[in-house]
Order: sequence, then structure tokens, then C-alpha cells
Amino acid sequence: MTLQPRAGARTLATALIALASLLGLNAVSAWVTFDGGIATITLILLATATAVALTRAYSPVRALPSLVGIVVAIVVSVPFFSVGDDGSTNWLPTPEALGQLGDVARDGVNYAAITVAPADLTAGLTLLIALAVVATFLASDLLGVGLGFAASAGIILLAPWLPAVILDRSVPILPLMVAVGCWIATLGLMRRGEGARRTAPPLAPPLLAATAVVLVATIVSPLLVSGPGWGSLPRFAAAGPGAEVTRLSLDLDLRASLGARSSVPVLRYTTDGGRPSAFKFHTVSDFNGVTWADTGAENLEPQADDAVLWSAPVDDWEEQRLMTIALDPVGVGESNLPLPTAPRVVETDASWEYDAQLDEAEVTSGSARGQELMITAATSYVTGERLLAAQDNVGTELDAVPGIYLELPDAMDAEGVLAVAQEVTADATTRHEQAVALQQYLRNPMEFTYDTSVQDSTDDAVSTFLDERSGYCVQFATAMTMMARTLSIPARLAVGYLPGQINSEREYVVTGSEAHAWPELWFPGVGWVRFEPTPAVQTGSAPWYATNAAVDTAAAPDASDQITPKPEDEELPEEIEPTTEGTSAPVTTASSDDSSVWWLVALAGVLLLTSGIWAYLRHRASRPPEAAATDGVWARLYRDVPDGMRWPESLTPTEAVEYVRAERTERGDPLPTHADDALAHLAHAVTAYRYDPAGTDVPLAHMNAWRATVVDALKATGARK
Repeated sequence: MTLQPRAGARTLATALIALASLLGLNAVSAWVTFDGGIATITLILLATATAVALTRAYSPVRALPSLVGIVVAIVVSVPFFSVGDDGSTNWLPTPEALGQLGDVARDGVNYAAITVAPADLTAGLTLLIALAVVATFLASDLLGVGLGFAASAGIILLAPWLPAVILDRSVPILPLMVAVGCWIATLGLMRRGEGARRTAPPLAPPLLAATAVVLVATIVSPLLVSGPGWGSLPRFAAAGPGAEVTRLSLDLDLRASLGARSSVPVLRYTTDGGRPSAFKFHTVSDFNGVTWADTGAENLEPQADDAVLWSAPVDDWEEQRLMTIALDPVGVGESNLPLPTAPRVVETDASWEYDAQLDEAEVTSGSARGQELMITAATSYVTGERLLAAQDNVGTELDAVPGIYLELPDAMDAEGVLAVAQEVTADATTRHEQAVALQQYLRNPMEFTYDTSVQDSTDDAVSTFLDERSGYCVQFATAMTMMARTLSIPARLAVGYLPGQINSEREYVVTGSEAHAWPELWFPGVGWVRFEPTPAVQTGSAPWYATNAAVDTAAAPDASDQITPKPEDEELPEEIEPTTEGTSAPVTTASSDDSSVWWLVALAGVLLLTSGIWAYLRHRASRPPEAAATDGVWARLYRDVPDGMRWPESLTPTEAVEYVRAERTERGDPLPTHADDALAHLAHAVTAYRYDPAGTDVPLAHMNAWRATVVDALKATGARK
């Protein structure tokens, strides 16, 4: 006969599977920022694993532990995510509480569909991740422990790691090796004996084997990370830099599906402050209903080394916060130079010329490949305030552009497209509001779907796209361009690349697969401005100035006290990601020593199970009701600060404090001590509210008092000037 593993072995196997499931969070660390929420996920998993182990100890029914685990996971999730109308925590799984839990999950789905990676954790996204981890655990436990197919359970346990490897994302070695060690130990624990005289398998060998794997990973991982070219698992990659070149195709036919795109590196660059939103190579304006035609740059002129390249004069260049980009076009197979979508100064040893009308730069001979560039860009130049101010120039001489930017193809149903555009922008009163409304309509995942496969259409590809509501960047960008033109907004199409991903050497790499198209709309006095109608699943978040929050902030600087705080995914524009002053761009992959230490601590915690009780008692304290208005206080502070004294909107509260201190010191008029302390206290409270699982316990009245102190001090220093 076949002897089943002992009850103790099954319980330990359940604990190991729970740990391996939790370690899978590292696999998505390139897409999610786990600044908070891990405790919640861990505790839900601990409660589920405990319930499963106890049920299995007292019931011979193989599926019952999994069913009990599902119920426990839902019940335990209620206090963490379900909140009553009065702000109190729902402790019991009542129908109302479960309904609210479903609403939080739906919010998480919507947030995941539109946010940029790496995404900050929200309640909805935390709930989705917790449920995914629990589902991984329950499926693996049922297969490996309940049914005894431990080898097959490894497929489920390791599945979360596959996307990171396939999509060329860095994978932290130590957590993966610990997960593999858990699986190996489970294989040994669940081994069955054959024959009446065979005894159940001992616990020592599999545990020793698993421990050996973990120890090897612990010792070897730091050595691998410190070695050149190591620190992440081998990934699917193209040939090395310089092996091939990529040329942007300007045969933009809206009837054609998006074919296979090269994974060869096109651009490599480093910056001193985040990354630009995109790199532009070409501008096209002539559209016949299905294809765009490239007319080429006809007004190329040599430029001075310090010339600011932009489609309109930039009078306040010296006042801009600048980003330095050291760029190498390693795989560019054309003469055009890559330009950030913001005013910039370009330095290179190559001979080159610039067409201000098209906003294109070309080397005078050969290709741009290997022509290293040093670019200084004002990536926060375009703001909601500038775009609102441009409305005063609409219809003036500054709004005069070539007629081709307003032309509509004869093959397009212009009246039908105009009707849709007018409906979408019915509430808009300025060109800025119209542009954002068009963009958000096309980006809405409930309205349109990103799909690289499109059906053959008629000669009116825009109308077909607006009817079928499915396509890729060329369709989305063309639709917005034509919709804008029907509203008498000059518009054109730009072609280039998305900003790429950072690697373990802290260098951004852009591949041919990130070729992209987007619309540019004309704002008199500002220039041609990039918008991003392609859904976030492909492009990430839209630029900050192109959001509804930016419209509201620009249009109502003196509005009432009640304002809507900016969502986390809109707070950080793509143009500048927050970095520590004086350091290079942040690495978004989780491969640091700190995360490895955390997972080693988690190993001991999950194996003991009972250690979760302390974390649960610590975490269950609910946030004060007034904490919900914390972001509103910070947003109002930003709005009330006098013009010329505001910090860049992309900065975190902590970075904003340092920025204000540096700016005031440079002016020779530092903030008074009491105002400086008030600003620091308010920033700390806002940061705690956003990222600390326990939130902030600072009363709203105190935060408003700090805000008023800072504003009064800044206004007073401004008056002395």
C-alpha cells in the first residue's frame, strides 16, 4: 500500500507553499512599488494558510481546506478594505461589507488598467494582489498537498516569475532561490512510501536540501550582484548594442496590423533626474484617410551650440528646472536625431541642422548612429498654467500656422468625427480642456481597447476606428489628431520612441519595440505640445499637464477650500520622476539588499505562522477620519504658494521641502525657523498618510495651521522682495 506523508509534514509543506507564494511578489516588483501593503497581504495569507492547515488536520476531505481558505481570505480581507459610510472599519462580513469589498476590487482593476508602472499601491490594487497571492497559494496547496502532486504545484508557484523573465525585467535572485528551495522541500515532504513496511518519509532530508539552496543563494547572490553583467537572471535579449540598427517606418497605414518589432537597442542614455516622456524623430502632417505621408524637413538650418530648440520662443529658459541627458543612439539607422518632447539644447560633435517648423534635427551626412549627444531639456516647461494662458492668444497672429495642420481628408466622414469630438468636449471652454477631454476619452479602457491586430477597414480609417474602438498607437494618435482638427485646433502626428526601461547598470535602454506615435496640438505662445491618447497599458500615464487635475488646478488657482487631491498615478508626471538630489535615476526593479533581508525575515515569520498575530494587532488600527483630507491640505498649500515660489509638481513632499530650502537659501532669504519647521512637519504627515500602513494621526487642524504658517511666511518674504 501507499503511505501518506505525516500530518506534520503536510502542515510544514503548506507553510512552505505559503512562503513561496508570498515571495512571488518580488516577481512583479518592476511593475508595483511595495512601499506599503506587504503587511496586509502577508497577514491575509497567514490567516488563510493557518485555516487550511487546521482544516486538513481534522478533515479527510481533500478539497475542504481550500474551500475554507477561500472563505477565510474573504472574511479576513473585510476589516482591511471595507469601510462604513461613517469611516469606521467593517469587522464582520455583512452583505454591505462584502459589497464594498467588491467595489474596492473593481477600483483596483480600473486603477491597474490606467496607471503607470511602477504603480503605487492603492487599497484596490493591494486587494487584487492579496487575492492573487492567496489564489496562487490555494491552487498550489490543493495540487501539492491535498492531491499529492507536489511536482506539478511548482508550475503554479513559479508562474508569477515568468512575465518578468519573458519581458526582459530584472529578477532578484535571492527571493527566487528561496521560492525554489520551498518547492524542493515540499517535494521531499510530500514523497510517499510504497509497501506496508515502508515508513513515512523523514522531515530532515528535504529540509536540509531546501536550507542548502537558501544558504547558497544567500552567499552567492551578493557575489553575483557585485560582478559585472550579473545581478539578474538571464533574460530574453536581442543582439548586443551596435549589432543591428533600427529605422522608424513612416509608412503609417491605419489598415495594417502592427507587425513584429525589433528588440534591438536603439537608444541608451542616462540622466540626472528621471526620464523624459518620449523621444521624437519625425513629424508628419499629410493624411489621406488611411495613411500618413512624410514630406521631409525642408527648412533645415544650422544652430548655435547654445540654441534652445523648440517650436516657439522660450523666453524664460534660464528660470527652468533642467534635466541633463547623456544619450547614445546606438541603433539608430537614420539621419534624424532623437529629441525630448520639451525645449532643449543639443550638444554633439556631429554636424547637424534643425527645422523649427517640424521640430526635427538631422545630421548633415550619414546616420545618427554613434553620434553621442548631451541634451539639456526643460522637461517641466509645459504646464497647465501655460496651456490655459495660451487661450488668450487663440485667433491672434501667434495662432497662425500652415493650413496643412487643419486639413481634413476627403475620404473621412468629417461631420461624423466632428459630432463625436463635440460630444466629448461639450463641457470644455478652452483649447486645453478640449485637448484633455479628447485624450481622456480615447485613453478610457472602458471605451477603447489597445490591440496590435486591426481588421481591414474602408478608406475612412478614423471613422472605422471610432466605431470598432480597437487599435494601437497609430490609430489612437490619428483619431485625436483628426478630432482636434475638426474642432479647428491645429494638430499633427509625431513619431519616435517611448522612454525605455532602466537596467541594472542604471542606464535607460530604448528598443525598437518601443516605437510610438502621438499627436501634437498647437498652443499659441507655447508651441507644439505632446498628448498621449494611447491607453496606459501601452504607454503609462499621460503627462501631468494633460490630466483633468492639471486643468482644474490651472483654471481655479483661487477656488474654494475644498479641492480634489491628485491621485497617486497622476501626481508624478512622466517627464520627471522623483529622485534624491544629486543621484542618478532610480532603479525600478527590486534587487536591493534591503528587500532580500525582508524576505529572509518573512521566511521565519511564515514558518512560525504565529508571528503574524503581532503584525495584525499593529495594523488593524484604523486611520483617523480626517486623514482622508491630508492630500487636500498639501494640494491647497501648493496652490496658495505665491507665483514664482512653487516647487515642481513632480516632487514628493520630502523633496519639496529640500527644494524650498535650497531655493530660499540661494535667494539669500531662507524661511523663518517656525515656517521651515511647519513645512517639514506637514510634509512628514502627508508622507505618512500616503505610504505608512498605519497612516497619520496628525489632526487636520494642525496640518491646516502648518499650511497657513508656510503660506504666510512665503508671502511675507515675497513682499519684502
